Amino acid sequence: MELTKSLSYLLGVYMGDGCIWDNGSGVLCFGAEVQDKDFIERIAESIEDTCDKLPVIHAHKRLNRKSEYYRCQISNKKLIDFLIENTHAKTILPKIVIDSNIVLQKEFIAGLLDSEGYVSMSKRHMYGGHDVFDMQIGFSVCDPWIY
Repeated sequence: MELTKSLSYLLGVYMGDGCIWDNGSGVLCFGAEVQDKDFIERIAESIEDTCDKLPVIHAHKRLNRKSEYYRCQISNKKLIDFLIENTHAKTILPKIVIDSNIVLQKEFIAGLLDSEGYVSMSKRHMYGGHDVFDMQIGFSVCDPWIY
């Protein structure tokens, strides 16, 4: 597969919240389950751009949770093999992204940040006579590849 903006985005998603699993019939699926509807729609669009098939988005509620979750998945062997091979099953930063142009690198980062990114505001304090807040932007990946 040729690395495109959509595929680079999916690599970023896969390295975060995305996953590959066996559907119980021996068929591997790639997808994600998230709370943000806009995010799952972007994943679905990127899958469609890459595989020429728009996955169905399912909404559901988990027990003891107030908000809905959204899920989409596809069982495209070519895509799944590409994701596994280029990330060594989610253990390395994909060399294909490192060696790509800045546009594709930014799409990878966008997928990762959409997947695992956060913005947080910590305690309020005084600075120079004004109330200020400490803001943090980051991502919460705990897989070994991040090191």
